[in-house]
Amino acid sequence: MEIINVKKICKILLIVGLFIIISPNVFPQGLTYDSLNNASSVNEDFLVNQTIQVWFGEILNFSTLSPNTTFESAKSDALSMGFTIGNKYFTIISDNGSFKPLDTITVTLGSGVADTRGNTLGTPQTFDILIGPVVYPGDTDNNGVVDERDILPLGIFWQYSGPVRPDNPNLIWRMQPTYSWTALRATYVDADGNGIVEAHDICGIANNFDRTKIAFTPEKDDILIPFLKQGDRKFATQIYAALIDCSNKSTGQQVLLDILEPIVNQSPATMLPDDFTMNQNYPNPFNPSTTIEFYLPKESQVTLSVYNITGQLVITLIDQKMPSGYSEVVWDGQDNNNNNVSSGIYFYRLDAGDKTFTKRMLLLK
Repeated sequence: MEIINVKKICKILLIVGLFIIISPNVFPQGLTYDSLNNASSVNEDFLVNQTIQVWFGEILNFSTLSPNTTFESAKSDALSMGFTIGNKYFTIISDNGSFKPLDTITVTLGSGVADTRGNTLGTPQTFDILIGPVVYPGDTDNNGVVDERDILPLGIFWQYSGPVRPDNPNLIWRMQPTYSWTALRATYVDADGNGIVEAHDICGIANNFDRTKIAFTPEKDDILIPFLKQGDRKFATQIYAALIDCSNKSTGQQVLLDILEPIVNQSPATMLPDDFTMNQNYPNPFNPSTTIEFYLPKESQVTLSVYNITGQLVITLIDQKMPSGYSEVVWDGQDNNNNNVSSGIYFYRLDAGDKTFTKRMLLLK
């Protein structure tokens, strides 16, 4: 039997070991982009005050980042990059201290981004980062003012659910970052941030009644719409009871009680209008979309159009026969050619039966 040379075996093992150690440099594997914040999340967007980290598979050569990385904010936020030598990630920072609500940040990683071993990304990559909204508790229609019209979205999004608002949600009047709900408009209706639209969200309206975050006062409007949609007084009765239970006995609470009490105490039949009506759009101001509601006492030919401030037709939203009752249509800020219109004042006009209504709305981008 041939005797195995121990020294020869050791030499072979040493060579194999050295090959394993140096092989990444001999045969570069390429740098890989891993994930955002080095973890998966059930939420598709980031909070406006959240740190955003872009992670890679190896320690980065940060001198290669700036010339090979770009950020673009859909809302023109001023963005910059932060990093620390020895890390596998860099950080995206808003120069304003927090990101802009509902912004989209497009990140492009060039092929020259490299790790400390000289391995490069190789193939450029582009991806979007979504920023979530902010809630001011009580401003359920997100128009900047808390008033009786904020009861309306409670009826529209009754029992909707979504992510619980993080960072100790409460009814204090301040910007509270949150994640987007599937129905974005419902995000603002959850005044107490517990993840469901329910009766006690009325307390946010009561506590912050007449608060405002912008210098704009919307037209007052008929608030009976949500109760009519319910078909009975159950909704009105529930929020009326919750309003009485609100811990903050404020002036706003009494105003809302005075509004709701006659609705709770009258029969549904007496609540129906007896004529054509068109309501103020909500939210207003808006971006990117807004809802227009109207009531028809009978089946009618309806034309609903949007005009710019010079009187030019922007888009025709409805031009057909419509059944009696309440209807709503969403305008997404586009014209008849599917082009996004610019910021400014617009007018929407409803022709129904022998009635014509015109109201104005404000698009802010």
